[in-house]
Amino acid sequence: AELVNTSLQAGKYQYNWNASGVATGMYIYELRTDNFVSVKKMLLLK
Repeated sequence: AELVNTSLQAGKYQYNWNASGVATGMYIYELRTDNFVSVKKMLLLK
């Protein structure tokens, strides 16, 4: 699932993921900017 695919101004942002249609498990998410990439794991428990 792709939550956001747009250019944003510098600042703090929060996005809620509606995970009602996905299974419990480990998910990987990525935050990417012009000069930075962060990949992390997220555990979804229902």
